[in-house]
Amino acid sequence: MNKADKNGQSRILILAVMLTLLSVMLWISANATQYETGYANETAQVFTVVEETTTPNVTLISPANNSYAAAGTVTFYYNVTDRQWSNITNCSLILNGVINQTINNINYSYDNYTLLPDITQNFTVTGMTKGNYSWYVNCTEYRNPLWDNTSFSKTGTTSPWNLTLLDPVSQITSLNVSMEGSSVKLVWNSAPDATWYHVYRSVDQKPDGTYEMIANVTDLNYTDTTPRNREFYKIEAGNFFSTNMSDIIGGKNSYELRRVDGSYTRNWIAIPLNDSTIENASNLLAAIPNATSITMRNRTSQTSVFCNTEFCPATGCTQTNCDFKLEPGHMYQVNINGSGPLLINWTLTGTVIDSVSIPLSKVEGGRGLNWIAVAPNTTLTNAQSLITNITNATTLSRWNNSLQRTEGRIKIGHRYIGRNFQIDAFEGYVVNVKSNSTWEQT
Repeated sequence: MNKADKNGQSRILILAVMLTLLSVMLWISANATQYETGYANETAQVFTVVEETTTPNVTLISPANNSYAAAGTVTFYYNVTDRQWSNITNCSLILNGVINQTINNINYSYDNYTLLPDITQNFTVTGMTKGNYSWYVNCTEYRNPLWDNTSFSKTGTTSPWNLTLLDPVSQITSLNVSMEGSSVKLVWNSAPDATWYHVYRSVDQKPDGTYEMIANVTDLNYTDTTPRNREFYKIEAGNFFSTNMSDIIGGKNSYELRRVDGSYTRNWIAIPLNDSTIENASNLLAAIPNATSITMRNRTSQTSVFCNTEFCPATGCTQTNCDFKLEPGHMYQVNINGSGPLLINWTLTGTVIDSVSIPLSKVEGGRGLNWIAVAPNTTLTNAQSLITNITNATTLSRWNNSLQRTEGRIKIGHRYIGRNFQIDAFEGYVVNVKSNSTWEQT
């Protein structure tokens, strides 16, 4: 290669390098301009003023509109949202048109913000009495006059919600039970603050008895047109937020009084329901169709006392004849007319009588027979459970009115023999004890 050719190649190489360097410099210059422009734009955005034109949006949560609640302490829940900035300065609870309390924001910065948006807030008011109330919440935001449009409202509010406060409902305090033909009529007093009543019934008044609701009424009475032979009734008073089941229990029982031709006419019964029309032996004698006599056992003297259709003195009682007062926990013997029907149906209604303590007596050197009855809510089920529940009891008897004879359970040593019959609160029993004692009716 001659010298001229070498010089030509060198010039071409130098030119190529220069063109490459020029391209790189142009690319750097173009991108640098783009970055500077973007940075300038970004910096400019920091100082752009955005005008505040929204109003805090307040949403009431609970108590619900037109709802009921218990008087006393009430908590009002709400939510507040500010669509552009978190600069709500305070929220106030308005009760019946008057500010009740206000929550103030301690700082407009997010870190110290006490009224964070979109979070449920609340006001708690104590000592509220029953009555009608309206409530709503006002929330106010901060407006900077340097850049915010102060012509827009800065207070968010809602339409008032209505709230009725009630005291807890009370129990009924009286219950009347009566027969109207074959139906049972229940009448009770008004329970303070009650707006409705549930009627329950059960054939069993024992603790494990199952009550079913048969009516929901607003009246102070109800008629059960399909009662069974035995019913117990409870009334539950209620309003929109509370209920209260009555301690008073009503009852109805249909007795079957029997006799056997050519035999006895005895029936041993108990009166566990409080019927205001049946207080004395003469009342019971008049109430039971074809009854000829009512007999009780005087525990102290260990003698029988009679009230019959021929002689039942209200005053001037003798040792054997008297219009005696009927007492809880006692058994009574009812004799029916020996020439009348073999079966007499009689129904007793009233309220259940509370359990009582029954003194059991034994005459020294003589008998210790006591006529007793169990409570309607007894947990005892049979003769064995009853005789072992009575201290110093040696025998326990019931009267089978279908056969007109006794059935008994007897303690001999540490053993018990005889019939382990089922017990019933509307039947009566005779227990023999070895010494004086007191039995708590169960």
